[in-house]
Amino acid sequence: MKKSIIIVIGILTGIFGFLSTGLKAQSIDEERMERDLNIAENILSELMSENREMMRIGGREIEGRYVEGYGVIFSVKSMFFSFRVRTIRGGNNVVIQGNNTREREQNREEIEEDDELITVEREEVGEESTKILEDTWKTFLVDYADMIGQLKPSDKVMIKVQNDHNPAIYAIGGKSELRIATEGNGSLLSAELKKSDITDYKQGKISREEALKRVKVSEYKPEELERDVVVFKGIFSAVFSNNTSRNYFVSSAPYIERIKDMGVIYNYSFFSSYPSSQDGNRMHEMPTVKKESVSQQERDEIVKTMYPEFEKDVAQAIVEYGKGITSLGDNELLIIRAKITTCEGCGIPKTVEFSIKAKVLKDYSVGKITQNAAVKEVKIVKTGNQ
Repeated sequence: MKKSIIIVIGILTGIFGFLSTGLKAQSIDEERMERDLNIAENILSELMSENREMMRIGGREIEGRYVEGYGVIFSVKSMFFSFRVRTIRGGNNVVIQGNNTREREQNREEIEEDDELITVEREEVGEESTKILEDTWKTFLVDYADMIGQLKPSDKVMIKVQNDHNPAIYAIGGKSELRIATEGNGSLLSAELKKSDITDYKQGKISREEALKRVKVSEYKPEELERDVVVFKGIFSAVFSNNTSRNYFVSSAPYIERIKDMGVIYNYSFFSSYPSSQDGNRMHEMPTVKKESVSQQERDEIVKTMYPEFEKDVAQAIVEYGKGITSLGDNELLIIRAKITTCEGCGIPKTVEFSIKAKVLKDYSVGKITQNAAVKEVKIVKTGNQ
């Protein structure tokens, strides 16, 4: 019990003991960037939905975001492949694929009486799907990524599959369409290209073939998160819990993205209140300011006044506790991506992304720079407006 009290007091002292800071605001036009990313998302989605002779790939929930100091990352959150099966001797052909034995055997019983059976091994599907992804993503990066404005020559445009890229497979042919669930191999796929290479191709300095060669494609098994990356999650979540934070709070663990050569992204949702009721009226409870039965109007006013302090507190927490992360490379980034509490008409952003280079955190950790100097290196990008 004493240990818990000491930890909480230490965290509170760290947060409330910081000096005032001058944070680095974004150097981009956020509305223009959001527009460019929306257009690019649609283009990528269309390219991924193109039909091929035997296979079709599709992606859902493609999300692009700008990361200050890195560039743009497109995350494909879910995918599917369709195999268009040809009829043999008038039968209804079905592709059987997957490791779910019970489901596979049940499907086999249902179709074997009337249908010819084709079996595709998972390894074959993985190779074919990876090749299609590579070709599609390279086309997007080389031919269309220049539509995203405001990027620096050193920035990169990356596309990645957020989860396992071996998706569900659909067999289409004959009398029916059958979906067979598959178990992926746990690998991740990404492709990236520097803005300078995109510009060189568009200006005719290099051929399209050379531009395609410069696309870096990586397929790798995600390693376990480093211990210091996990520890930071626990500390940051404690600092912004509903009984420790002095403004917005988190109520669940973040989704963590560890991207090779880029860094680590903690995806958090922040809240300001819990719904409550009084005499049948909808009210709000705001634990961080110890208020109960707050009306919607009063709640929104408090949320607006909280926002500036929220920005400062997050930036300060990143520096003070991020210095404990030593597993990141000097040029890799520590990023907090914060989805902000809902407040319609309040004029605060929908999402805020805080980022800092690991080298800055290491310099602060060994005393090469002051705390305030480190905090000033935190870059903030806001998107959307409520």
